[in-house]
Amino acid sequence: MFHAFINTDVVVRLSGSGRFISAEYTRERIAAPVTEHSVCRTNGIEPHPLYDRLCYLTPECGEAKKYIAYMKRLNGWADSVFSTQALIAVRDYLDKGCIAYDLFFNAHIKNDGRLTVRFEVDGVALWEDKSLQDSYISYVRSNAAAVDICCIKGEFATIASVHQKHITNEKSSAKLISLGERDRIMDERTESRGFSYPVGMECSFKMHAVLRRLISNNGVHAGYKVFVVWDSAGNTVQLPFYGAEKSTLPQGEVTVMAFDEISKGRLFVSFHRRITAHQYAMCMSTWKNAVDIGIIHIAQQAFGRMNNGSCAAGVVENTIQRMVSCLLDRRKQPADIISALVRRDYKASADSLRYYNELIERSVNHEDAEWQNRFSDADIR
Repeated sequence: MFHAFINTDVVVRLSGSGRFISAEYTRERIAAPVTEHSVCRTNGIEPHPLYDRLCYLTPECGEAKKYIAYMKRLNGWADSVFSTQALIAVRDYLDKGCIAYDLFFNAHIKNDGRLTVRFEVDGVALWEDKSLQDSYISYVRSNAAAVDICCIKGEFATIASVHQKHITNEKSSAKLISLGERDRIMDERTESRGFSYPVGMECSFKMHAVLRRLISNNGVHAGYKVFVVWDSAGNTVQLPFYGAEKSTLPQGEVTVMAFDEISKGRLFVSFHRRITAHQYAMCMSTWKNAVDIGIIHIAQQAFGRMNNGSCAAGVVENTIQRMVSCLLDRRKQPADIISALVRRDYKASADSLRYYNELIERSVNHEDAEWQNRFSDADIR
């Protein structure tokens, strides 16, 4: 909560009194405390509360405004009742403004303002210190403001004024929820302005963190579209994107979602299905018995690059989504895909889909017959 993963380059080791001990150039990805604005920053001055680029940690990089903004944010946390001794040690050291000097003359590390720094105090890696993480969470909650009803949880909560990006990958700036002035409405009773669709800050952090983790662990990328599948226990689940992959039986329901980046700033849910574990097992069994290659491979065979080396934008990605939809709904695969496979001389793949459609037809007819029998028996009784 109120943390995000960032890439760091340098570790600075300090004593409990804030005295410089050593520094080392070693890269590591850590969970760092952030604000709702700093996690979405672009070119503005929005410092993270603790670990940040060197240009924020010292005025010697020629950007005094960043250093002043950073120290103001760090002092707010360090001077609160939620502060820790390790945090005060970092604050006291950075308040001297000598980190660039120590890195260059004592650790022989070049003064590059783009380097991101993390800290150790008395041998304790602060990014792994649970007490420091809990301290920051309590500090943020104590400064809660702009309370309204969260439209997701249906409870009163501190409302997020911005939402996170970097959902599908670190380079993507597209947001699932984007707020601007046109999203604000006037409350005639209080004569104040609020968001037309308010979402709680904690709810936003949790939602984006879970979604980002699911996509990074098991997301399947196809152009600007990304698919992600998981079960009720939060475990990742496999679909035959690359073939009839082995998968354990999921727990509870299986959720399948697809996200599409329609522009540099907009991300939307283009597909959503929720099925039971039994339905999932039936879908996978039918595909495995009929087709021995993956959905992505078939879509590329049918509508991939043409003779001139080009392909209409989004055709392959939308074909993958259509095939996934048919798979989960236990419907026949589209006839135009089979025709395209035949035209492009992928007869083996076309025959596999034809056989798959035969199995689906038999299964549906069998299920309809069972339903008719149950209905007749109930009607007689």
